[in-house]
Amino acid sequence: MNAKQPAESAIPDNGSAENDLLGKVLSYAKRLRILDLGFEIEFLSDVVLPTYKGSTLHGGLGRAFRKLYCTCAEPLRTPDENDSEEQSIHHEAEACPYHFIFETRINDNVFKFLRNVPSVPHPYLLEPPLDEKKEYMAGERLAFTLRIFGSATGYAVNMIEAVALFGRLGVTRASVHFRIVRVTSIGAGRKQNVIYDGASNTYLAIPKPYRWKPREESPLSHELMIRFLSPTRLVKSEHLQENVDFLIILTSLIRRLAALAYYAEGLKNAVKLTEGVNISANNVRLIKQDIDWKAWRRYSNRQSTAMLLGGVVGELTFGNVTEDLLLLLEFGKLLHLGKQTTFGLGKYEIAQK
Repeated sequence: MNAKQPAESAIPDNGSAENDLLGKVLSYAKRLRILDLGFEIEFLSDVVLPTYKGSTLHGGLGRAFRKLYCTCAEPLRTPDENDSEEQSIHHEAEACPYHFIFETRINDNVFKFLRNVPSVPHPYLLEPPLDEKKEYMAGERLAFTLRIFGSATGYAVNMIEAVALFGRLGVTRASVHFRIVRVTSIGAGRKQNVIYDGASNTYLAIPKPYRWKPREESPLSHELMIRFLSPTRLVKSEHLQENVDFLIILTSLIRRLAALAYYAEGLKNAVKLTEGVNISANNVRLIKQDIDWKAWRRYSNRQSTAMLLGGVVGELTFGNVTEDLLLLLEFGKLLHLGKQTTFGLGKYEIAQK
């Protein structure tokens, strides 16, 4: 498997020459490859899961994928002053499917907002069930979505094999096993196709990515409600925000798209998308705010410690939202917002008032 990204010229240009910022942003949104894999799994014995299941799924998937596909000879070390060692480490990571997807490292400084973080946004996210069900009996099933972006969509089969191995290795410290019942692929037009049957261990179709297309109907109004469905961790000036305004949301979304377009899709001109974001949000006004901070606890196997995370949940209503902003927020539902999106955080929905 080759983790290298395609050249920008290999991606068709559909309107990237538009002069205004939001036009350019939307043109890049239309060029990002997306693949949704819908998993249905069945537990083989009783299990108790955390209230928020994204952390468990995230950890198990990463552990299994590393066992199967990590090509690094040994765990990567932090580079020291030896230039040749640093170059060797970077080359090893860039060529490794595991590090490309799960520990996507920065080897340049093109984005100012990423200069104090060790990795770029990873080219995937999970959407676990949002219910608070914890106890599952043997034979009960659980469904979740794994969404992959850019050139990482070429590793769809590897992801399915990793989830299968995750089931054989077991969930939680009790090592409760599960099996894959089926995997569906959600493609263009939101059509759902079964691509893998777990009972026969058979691939029925090749997973194919799609590109986002804006809805054809015009917005009914310029008043918009944003509902945060999972804890959303938005950052401003390197600090998590409990009070969220439209500019923070817009900045987070455009930065996330720019980084994914640049690192996962190979679109180098995406660097320019983060310029002048505040201009696009100048006239948007907050009408109603009903949000709260929701904390949740996860256990990190890698760090062998419990971690307390949290984020914003609830609703915000804004006025004077233009059609382009509405379209961008519609697209943003696929990306999620803020930090720890790979766990499923930052999921939101929108509704016009």
